[in-house]
Amino acid sequence: MKLVFADAGSWIWDAACSIRGAKDAPKYKEFILPLIFTKRLCDVFDDEVNRIAQEVGSRAKALDGGAVPGVRPRTRSRARFGSR
Repeated sequence: MKLVFADAGSWIWDAACSIRGAKDAPKYKEFILPLIFTKRLCDVFDDEVNRIAQEVGSRAKALDGGAVPGVRPRTRSRARFGSR
């Protein structure tokens, strides 16, 4: 039996409805769209870090930022606002 994309989507939707209970699709998107956006943002960040890591030799250097021109190195101190 060959699984068609539309059948898979229907099957997944039915499984989700049985787990969480029936919910209108417009209301469901309020939960899903932010998750999809966050996932995409994380994927793009990881891709960019991996690209920089290949240039500088390690992921730790890529995350530090000191090896990338135009990027300030990460510091361990906290940002302070106001006078102390």
